[in-house]
Amino acid sequence: MHPSYRSSHPGTAPCCGMLLEPVYEDDPAPPSNAAIRITPQQQDLMGVEYETVEYTPSYHLVHGDARIVLNDTRVVRVQTKLEGFVDQLYVKSAGDALRRGQLLLTIYNRRAYSMAQTELLNALMASGGMGLSSEAAASPDARNAAREAVLAARQHLEMLGFTEDQIEAVSRAHQPLRSLPLYSPIDGIVVEHHTALNQSIGMEPLLTIADLSQLWVVANFNAADASGIQPGQSATLKLPNGSGRSYRCIVDRILPELDSETQTVSVRLLLDNRGLLLKPNMYGEIELRTGSGRRMLTVSQAAVLDSGHTRFVFVDLGSGFLDRQEVVTGEQFGGRVEIVHGLKQGQRIVASGNFLLDSEVQLHTSR
Repeated sequence: MHPSYRSSHPGTAPCCGMLLEPVYEDDPAPPSNAAIRITPQQQDLMGVEYETVEYTPSYHLVHGDARIVLNDTRVVRVQTKLEGFVDQLYVKSAGDALRRGQLLLTIYNRRAYSMAQTELLNALMASGGMGLSSEAAASPDARNAAREAVLAARQHLEMLGFTEDQIEAVSRAHQPLRSLPLYSPIDGIVVEHHTALNQSIGMEPLLTIADLSQLWVVANFNAADASGIQPGQSATLKLPNGSGRSYRCIVDRILPELDSETQTVSVRLLLDNRGLLLKPNMYGEIELRTGSGRRMLTVSQAAVLDSGHTRFVFVDLGSGFLDRQEVVTGEQFGGRVEIVHGLKQGQRIVASGNFLLDSEVQLHTSR
């Protein structure tokens, strides 16, 4: 407070009663009038830690609560337009694994649509030259007519509700079938099972089969965070199961509706699950980066103090001297803040303990 008063021994200043601070001949001179010297012991007590001003990519790390769900584009609900009853059932319950083309069940009908099946079989015989005279079989017009008859017979069966697989089964059997087979259209797992032996067939799905090798992840992000997310971005799914494993996802679509209650936007991601380790309705967290990736001069957010009028950091001047330096900040991302003006790359600044350090500066200033 009164630098003009000096004493050769410890004590108090007679003008204000404050303790005198020792000054030694070998003490370094302060680099600037505003710099203060904090001893290593004082720095340890304050928890002072340092960092270096550096250029870093401008990425925002954002997080969203996530749930794994079925990929609707890989779900098939097996049903039929045919009338009849289930007379043979080869799929026992939900959870059964199926291969494409695997027989699921057969449908019995007393009428068996025999007239339409016979029409197809006769057309097939004619197209193969069977049932025709040698002259007719050699005629291009007769062969074309036979092929058109096969096409018409197939279309008739399709209109009655026959699938491509069932039409092929009739063709291979060379006779009308009373029990028509129903095959799995995809590789997958039975996730819903709604049929039983002797059950009357209706329009409702008999089975639901899902290909679990690729799933969807639906994650909810704050609207501000979601604005920087783009389809095609890579993301990481973390599950709270203690395994520590993470799974790579790809952003598929930003869903168009904002949740009015939580003010969040849902983002749908694609998840590769070829090992079938992950299950629908598992919960986790999605982590991804947004931002331009432009390199900026940055420091940690904790290093910057805000007085209400200005922002500043403490710069290490060496020999224990620290100087308060005003800065102009810009964009914030991933726990760091851009320095627009006031610092240079490579400068050493205080990253932790700066609140106590600021208090010490104010005490020095008030003396």
